[in-house]
Amino acid sequence: MFDHFILRHIPPLLLATTITLGGTAPLWNPENAIRTFGFPRSIAVSKPAHPVMVCGSARVTVIGIALWGLYLGNHFEAMDIVIASLGYLAIVDGYVCWKDGVPGSVAFRAGSAGLISLWDTKPTYRYLSIESRRTASQPGSQPAIDMSQNNYKDIIVTIKNRIGIIKFNRPQALNSFGGNLIPETIAALRELNEHPDTVFTVLTGVGRFFCAGADVRQDGGLSGETKYANAAETKLAYLSKFTVGLEIMRSMIDHTKVLILALNGPAIGAGAAWFPGVADIVLASTSTYLQIPFSALGLVPECGSAVSFTQSMGVHRANEFLMFGRKLDADEILSFGIANQVFEKEGFEGKVIEYLEGMLKINDGKSMMETKRLQNLPLRDSRILAVYNSIDALAERFVDGTPFERFEAKRKEMEAKSKSRTSKI
Repeated sequence: MFDHFILRHIPPLLLATTITLGGTAPLWNPENAIRTFGFPRSIAVSKPAHPVMVCGSARVTVIGIALWGLYLGNHFEAMDIVIASLGYLAIVDGYVCWKDGVPGSVAFRAGSAGLISLWDTKPTYRYLSIESRRTASQPGSQPAIDMSQNNYKDIIVTIKNRIGIIKFNRPQALNSFGGNLIPETIAALRELNEHPDTVFTVLTGVGRFFCAGADVRQDGGLSGETKYANAAETKLAYLSKFTVGLEIMRSMIDHTKVLILALNGPAIGAGAAWFPGVADIVLASTSTYLQIPFSALGLVPECGSAVSFTQSMGVHRANEFLMFGRKLDADEILSFGIANQVFEKEGFEGKVIEYLEGMLKINDGKSMMETKRLQNLPLRDSRILAVYNSIDALAERFVDGTPFERFEAKRKEMEAKSKSRTSKI
């Protein structure tokens, strides 16, 4: 069976030309297009080096194929799509982008007639955009693409339909800030910030907790065993320890994509303090609660959270939350204006992605990102200053020595509780 693709918007030489293509063999190849229509040889096409990716049966709209000045746009229903290229291949929401390499061949097997358009585009702008609507046999959106190319150990980074997702992946430690979790999150934020096609960046966690804050099993200088010559050396030592907090906050504050905090469960301490105030949208599961018991440990609200929570829920509520360590459940963080939406715990991640995909269908991605930029730009300096002030105050607390005493008392309390449970068993 043969299908007919009609060219339009083509230079006069190609106007009203009809291509007849077989229904089972690869239907389109840039080499054939160059050979058939005499396009300039500068439109280089190389043999594919990557394994071929098959999207499977779907209704597909191919918005455009751009190959060094050649732009082909068409619309058809496809049985299979086969995409291959040289260089780095990124697939996001159907966007197939080539970086650091020359595009290879692209082949289609079509099930019905469609339309092709051709015009010039910038020589350096090369992309294939696919908007997929699954058939009944394959419900749901396109599968997530693993983008963890930096060999992340404590986070998982994926792309799904123009949504970048960073998952804290230390569930055995309640996603606390141990191992490489924070440095890897900083790296992932940079990676997604530079991604050409994503609109949303989602921060969430694996397991029942979003984040339990500092990993108490890793000392981090909290024992007070290291001695310094004077107060100045002590403060400098702790300021250097806290620079990682400064950088992750700067990375989130300066992030150009719409930053979504998806609280899949409880957030405690730094896990509750660092993220809600700088996120653009906060979504929470019904199992979420926030608690910041810093006063009980002789600490101060970290990373600008004294300011950000005051802006979110007002002075008096923020004081009770931060000074007294009050626990806020999902209903309260919604009613206090910290969260935008609360979803059921079961299937939380899927509900978040479905919600965001719905927003992408309704709203223009660039417009949403520009709204974020215009809103956040006047706040940027004050947010960075609030982060610095809190780090400075936190370092002074360690110069004072109070956190050491409080942590030691807490350690003994936890040991006593553990022994009590053991004796009952």
